[in-house]
Amino acid sequence: MLFARNARASTARARGSHRAPAPAPAPAPAPSTDTARRGSFVRAG
Repeated sequence: MLFARNARASTARARGSHRAPAPAPAPAPAPSTDTARRGSFVRAG
């Protein structure tokens, strides 16, 4: 029953090891380097 609940909660975890944490999603590619710099600067600040 517990395994079924985990599978419903996250199919990705069900495919791999239920003990291993889910990998973080890759960040979306920025349209341009200038925009990426501005975004990172604002986020860092």
